[in-house]
Amino acid sequence: MAKKGKKKRAERDIPQIVSDKIVEAMSNGVSPWQKPWKDDGTVRGLPYNPTTGKTYQGSNIMLLQIAAIQKGYSSEQWMGYGQSEALG
Repeated sequence: MAKKGKKKRAERDIPQIVSDKIVEAMSNGVSPWQKPWKDDGTVRGLPYNPTTGKTYQGSNIMLLQIAAIQKGYSSEQWMGYGQSEALG
């Protein structure tokens, strides 16, 4: 039962989202599960949350690594919006 005052999250098809991201990355010439021959300085390790110190798990690993490659991020640190807002 949903709590009053909270919006129910929209149902998401996680397997479809992951599949779409993989296909998109492959279409752009990126295989997120393979290390490139030339290290371009992006995505050095597993994504983790610097606030909690926990490493992301499951499909989040691949989704965050694909996002980092596509956006050219050099850090493997990720956190939720609420956490970043709390840290200013």
